[in-house]
Amino acid sequence: MFFKKYLISHLILFACGYCLNTSYLLQISEGNNFFDLGQLNKALTHYKKAIEIKKEAADAYLQIGHIHLLKEFNQLALKNFKKAESFSNHFLTKESLLDLYMNMSATYHQEKYLEQEMIYLQKILSIATNYKEEFYRDYTGKSLFLLGLLENKKGRKAVGKKYFLKAASYSYRLKSCFLYLSHYYAITSQKKIDADLNFFSPNIKRTENRNTLFDYYYEQYESTTVSEAEKNIFKKKSYQRYLEDIEEYKRLKENQKSPQPP
Repeated sequence: MFFKKYLISHLILFACGYCLNTSYLLQISEGNNFFDLGQLNKALTHYKKAIEIKKEAADAYLQIGHIHLLKEFNQLALKNFKKAESFSNHFLTKESLLDLYMNMSATYHQEKYLEQEMIYLQKILSIATNYKEEFYRDYTGKSLFLLGLLENKKGRKAVGKKYFLKAASYSYRLKSCFLYLSHYYAITSQKKIDADLNFFSPNIKRTENRNTLFDYYYEQYESTTVSEAEKNIFKKKSYQRYLEDIEEYKRLKENQKSPQPP
């Protein structure tokens, strides 16, 4: 009799748990459907219901943070992203953790917390580089490229260059990588060029021309077509900056006969 009651109680608990989990997944699914339709307020309602059902609703907190980020409520976005991070063991898929880290880095970027942004980009690399699938390669390439931009912004162009070289090896925004690499070698010293010719680019023929690497990467830049990722970027505010960069590098190309070391 005791065993029968014990079994029934456990079956009831299992059934309740199953129902709660099904209800939670339903709310997440409904929220995602409304999110994809651009109906963010309705999506928000379902994600909040998911949290009422399951307090460790990492996926719901992630999506709520994403909605706040889209609405430019950055502090609210960070609050929910951090909540999602605290429950990261409860994500439905491991890909969600990469999505979380990328969103957190983007939010910190908007808030100009560059060190924190770099920390989360490095976290992405610590996960994504362990996989060979295209999904993970895209995250790796993007993180490397963004780290290159941040290092350049900090004035550490030699470090930035290494990230652009690695990003190029993942075929991420190749044209932009070659642009930044040509810029680096246009202004760097002969000593650094010699070292990089030996270490990074052994396949490039040595010549008496001190600008071999500039010429190589500028030629690569000119012959590389714009990727879909870059097209999306160029449609936004950075398009004008891109055009200005083109003019700057044309001037660098013309002045390569007598470059001045930094």
